[in-house]
Amino acid sequence: MAKIYGYSGVSVLSKLARSGGYPNWPERLKLDPRCSVRNRKREIERLPEPCAEAVIYQDSFWFRISKFFQPGDVILTETGTASSGGNDFVLPRHATMINSAAWLSIRYALGACVGATLVRMEWEKWRSEHPGEFIKGRTILFEGDGSFQMTAQAVSDISRNRLDVIIFLISNDEYTIERVINSMNADYNDVQPWNYFESGSYFGAPKDDPSYPVFAKRANNWGELFEIIEDPQLKAGKGFSMVEVMMRKDDAVASLKELVHLAKQQNRAG
Repeated sequence: MAKIYGYSGVSVLSKLARSGGYPNWPERLKLDPRCSVRNRKREIERLPEPCAEAVIYQDSFWFRISKFFQPGDVILTETGTASSGGNDFVLPRHATMINSAAWLSIRYALGACVGATLVRMEWEKWRSEHPGEFIKGRTILFEGDGSFQMTAQAVSDISRNRLDVIIFLISNDEYTIERVINSMNADYNDVQPWNYFESGSYFGAPKDDPSYPVFAKRANNWGELFEIIEDPQLKAGKGFSMVEVMMRKDDAVASLKELVHLAKQQNRAG
């Protein structure tokens, strides 16, 4: 079973839908009770391939990236577009998803990724000494560039402890969720672009060390992204890996836009 928010079950969405969800939600936000992980997996298989040179869009990215996941993975999503987009993930069996949407603390996920990976290391050590079923997965973080800049020093902890971590960094030079909430034209939500894929080196990750490899690539379009996620080194999840995914400034997940619109309506209504 996949685990989401500590709840075991591969059909969390369908269970929520059958329970009625929140009665005040408008009809367009209610979930289809027929939704199931099995159906979603078939949707991914039938999804037509985008043009290789096309820009990566949020609405499709989160669904398509599910093909990268493996059983046993621990997947974290940062507050903002990642936490909303993560609702479209299709998780394999024995995967765990950690989402910070409950308390909406921007910058939380990178530090949580360090903690989750340390726990995984201790758990793997314990399991090696105690017979029983154990599925070895990877730690995968989806992080926005604005959030990353607030707690980037956590990469130093990753390097010092030689943690095996994969980071998909959504790079669009801004705090996207703040733009959606306040104004798409508010330039105070811009962030200075960094050389994110060099994070491993400037936080002390070893160079040319086979025992702790460093993988860093940038995906400017769908073709580059699909090529990167098929790389054997990235799929193995060994060492420090970062994939910088370039996206448009004005792009956000449709569900996030809907949620913000609904919140604004309720605020105006008092």
